[in-house]
Amino acid sequence: MIQDFIAFDVETPNRNNDSICQIGIVKVADLQIVERLSILVRPPENRYDNMNICVHGICPEQTESEPEFHEIWPLISSYFINQTLVAHNASFDIAVLEKVANLYDINLSGFAREVYCTSLLNNRASLPDCCKAYNVELINHHDGLSDAEACANIFINMQINGPVEVEKTKKKSLFASKRIDPETLKKDLSNADPENPFFDKRVVITGNHHIDRNDLASILKTMGADINTSISRKTDFVIAGSGAGPSKMGKVRELISEGFHIKIISTEELKKLLSLH
Repeated sequence: MIQDFIAFDVETPNRNNDSICQIGIVKVADLQIVERLSILVRPPENRYDNMNICVHGICPEQTESEPEFHEIWPLISSYFINQTLVAHNASFDIAVLEKVANLYDINLSGFAREVYCTSLLNNRASLPDCCKAYNVELINHHDGLSDAEACANIFINMQINGPVEVEKTKKKSLFASKRIDPETLKKDLSNADPENPFFDKRVVITGNHHIDRNDLASILKTMGADINTSISRKTDFVIAGSGAGPSKMGKVRELISEGFHIKIISTEELKKLLSLH
């Protein structure tokens, strides 16, 4: 039985996954949580991608005055050096830490005596599914401290009662809700940058993407996009994900063949565009 360990979770600011904007640390002694830390970190150049902001809610304004990783490492290294570490999807969190350490030329000698992954130990189940199976509260998923504490409680439960069978939730399209909030459909150019490619352009979203449809529409709206729900001759962009509506795409191809300038953007192309703005 492992009674003493450190559970941790990192949140990343952009798609490169080589920097950190938050780290949550939970110290467990004698199978009891004795310490909790939530630390915001300023990533290099304080650079964020909109997609990451949508996941964890941390934005550049929150970290612009926070210390960079090399400044906080001396304060938190004792939680990692020669410690038993526990994380959910541990390989991801450790890989990010190693990349950040390499960026700042930090020596990780002695990092972690041993590492346990609560996902691997539970047939690669998601954190919410593991929390449900072990009756553990997940207060705010994708908050570093919340995820670290949930992970700690899962591992504590496993040590005391043993593993249980985790029922995996069938993955649903993150755009399961097809209807966009009516407020999001109201064009607003007041705070948008006229230089971005979606400014005052009619945009239609179709298919399945990597974030909720309303969240994606809201991001595009802040960039000045006029979000539409149907294809017309006035459409400028179609954001086409997997399973894009055949009738919509057929209409797009028909209009393009008639000479209308409609640009089709894939999920990967959209990620690149959003990361630049």
